[in-house]
Amino acid sequence: SQRDLSIIDVNAGAIVSAARVLLAGPSTDYFPIWTPDGVHVFFARHSEAHGGSGDAWVVPVVNGVRAGEPTFVARNLWPASNDALVGAAPVVLTDDGAFYRVIVKTGVPDVYTVPFDPTGTVPAGAPVRISPTVVGRHVGPAWSPDGRSIAYFTTSAVAQPGRNPLRTLTIQDWSSRTERLLHPSLSFVGAYSPRWSPDSQSVVVWGADKEGDDHFGFFRVDVHTGEATPAVVIGRSDPAISQFSHDGTALIYVDTLRGIVAHDFATGGETIWVARGTRENIQRFGISPDGQRLALSGQTGTKANPIFALELQALAGGATRVLRQATAPATLTFQTWTPDSQSLLYSEFTVGANSPDRFWRIAPTGGPPHDLQFGILRDFNPASLHPDGTWLAYQERNRFLELLTTDGIVTGVRR
Repeated sequence: SQRDLSIIDVNAGAIVSAARVLLAGPSTDYFPIWTPDGVHVFFARHSEAHGGSGDAWVVPVVNGVRAGEPTFVARNLWPASNDALVGAAPVVLTDDGAFYRVIVKTGVPDVYTVPFDPTGTVPAGAPVRISPTVVGRHVGPAWSPDGRSIAYFTTSAVAQPGRNPLRTLTIQDWSSRTERLLHPSLSFVGAYSPRWSPDSQSVVVWGADKEGDDHFGFFRVDVHTGEATPAVVIGRSDPAISQFSHDGTALIYVDTLRGIVAHDFATGGETIWVARGTRENIQRFGISPDGQRLALSGQTGTKANPIFALELQALAGGATRVLRQATAPATLTFQTWTPDSQSLLYSEFTVGANSPDRFWRIAPTGGPPHDLQFGILRDFNPASLHPDGTWLAYQERNRFLELLTTDGIVTGVRR
């Protein structure tokens, strides 16, 4: 598209001349500002060497007229933004040549906690980011059964070949808000929420102990030592959802082919709790805190006409019962049980509506759902309720601004 960089003359804030083209388009030039010496214009240009990034250039200007060709001054300063975000990312050059710019980051997940009123709505107070100092590097929150800790992953910008980003299991003490970073000896750790054992002494994570699809599975990590031991080796890299059984003797997980399966730790035997049947997939499930029922959300119908259902099954036996159902473009997703097992939370989302997932509470006996007046920008992991029911932890994709600086970027054109 045509985009020129132009100059106009002003006097006491008033425009006193027509715009004169400084650099004619079509171009990928943006963010023009004067350099401290007053005789150059600094601007950014889409980088040909670093796709998706921007390089810095200056062009000399004398009496409002270009006096030479642009000169390259710095490479790879920020991700190139679309036009909607360019205006939200100002830049500044200081008198000593330091360059400040604001980077707009979108779709970055982070973990939040929010006070929860079990008898009313979710936002009983303002949400609090899990870390007061580090933004956008946390995923997969899960409360421990004893309520003393919350587990999640802290992500790193450092990439492993073929595995990006790197994730570190983090245990936060809820009373002191202090963090412990654990480094289990795994070649890969997935992003799905850690799942606590009933005694709050370990979590299960999805990962691999060696390179290769045949080493993927669930690994039990001691939250005190960080030692990882295999719990269930699946032998393929399909990400999988899991939860400990109510008594801790088995790991319940989603097998993409069979359905919801219970793996007995003592015998290694497996039992299908919920057959996949005619479902296209099972997205999430959760066992009630009293160990009596299992809720799940999944997709039935066809790929062309999908139906999303919130279902319930008594673990003592019996058929799966549909609590809620929605047809595309609406979806339903199970989130979590309330601690008293008398309600479960689910979210509803309309594809293409540019709106957040709305949270609802419904009784396992059915009936009309209760609007929790709360929504999040949808993300991969489920919400988690504190065992006393007064705090909700969740992961949300957000948009935030990050200030970066580079010293001495235009040393030759200082004032």
